[in-house]
Amino acid sequence: MINQIVKQFNIPTSCKIDKKLYKKQFIESFKLKSDEKRAIKEDVESIELLYLLNTQNINIEPCTNDEVDYSEVAYIHLKLSNDKQYKKLAHIVQYIPYMVVLLISYKDRFCINISTKRINQNDKTKLITDEEYFTNWIDINNPNEKEKEFLKSLQLQNQSFVNFKSFYNDLLQKVVALKLSKHTPSLITPKERNKETLANIFKLEEQIKELKKRIKKETHFNEKVNLNVELKRLYDSLNSIKSELLRCC
Repeated sequence: MINQIVKQFNIPTSCKIDKKLYKKQFIESFKLKSDEKRAIKEDVESIELLYLLNTQNINIEPCTNDEVDYSEVAYIHLKLSNDKQYKKLAHIVQYIPYMVVLLISYKDRFCINISTKRINQNDKTKLITDEEYFTNWIDINNPNEKEKEFLKSLQLQNQSFVNFKSFYNDLLQKVVALKLSKHTPSLITPKERNKETLANIFKLEEQIKELKKRIKKETHFNEKVNLNVELKRLYDSLNSIKSELLRCC
């Protein structure tokens, strides 16, 4: 079913691989913890390399230096039999030493993960994941209007062809824009500063969650009042960011 989604990206057939990646490869090639090995064995149905874009099959230049390696981009499908640990499993697949657009599917739903990576200075053959971005789960058969527009934006011709770093960053910004569009009536415009906005929203939401727990446990009236004042301040900050998104939408 994920094929109907991938077809929308308009990737040339010259980049098509359709090669199965075996779970055993991940277990033997990477230093996985026991819980990671168990998750791979029990929760993964299949892993498949769908497309691999490089200078041999598409007109995009690599971008490499001592810090980053954007020499190729892979589209990989991770099919799950259990979605409880999908972020952990995505992190494992991202150990692959090139830039990955990861499509994760479970039954009739899928999400997309894009992660930034840098070169491991202790081992130049390896990349270290810096930031991980996930879309929410999307119904394969019935995406909403924002999701349809998002998927259309992922078409190859809608990305920068300056080099693979620009290409990959365009895809990343579109994933971030969809995440932020949870707070707006329509899909917001992808731009670099959206990452900071998303990080601020996440931080405030986590602080609100923790503060609510403290308020629930607090038995002293005065301290409870102070905590509620702080909670209101956090909500005001969060609402201010959301109002700014609506103005820019």
